[in-house]
Amino acid sequence: MVILLPIYDAYKYLEVWHDAIFSDYKDFNDEIAKQYKAFNKENKDLEDRKKNLDAIVKRLQNPPDEYQKTYNTVIELYEVYDEFYRLATNPSGSYQSYSNDVHEVDSEFLKIFNKLEILIPEKENQLKK
Repeated sequence: MVILLPIYDAYKYLEVWHDAIFSDYKDFNDEIAKQYKAFNKENKDLEDRKKNLDAIVKRLQNPPDEYQKTYNTVIELYEVYDEFYRLATNPSGSYQSYSNDVHEVDSEFLKIFNKLEILIPEKENQLKK
């Protein structure tokens, strides 16, 4: 699922950072810089996907009343996705603060995604009536 790419990238930075810190012979700043360089092309792809997602979200404005709750949840999910995008494209802070941010945003993303999954079948059932 394309939307999950920033989540993968954020966790990859976390892994590289962790491994460098707990290695006797690696400088974590160098390792993060190497990973950033490795993600350089992917970050361009992420940026393009983010622009496409931004355009899709803008087109969702003004939903019918019966879809308002689902729309609000999609917007919540988009806001959390935006946080993951920021974490994936601009890792900063200490290892501990970055780790906390990644785990917190991941937890929030899953919570809202699960909420959305519950709302969508509800709407499918209404369409069948």
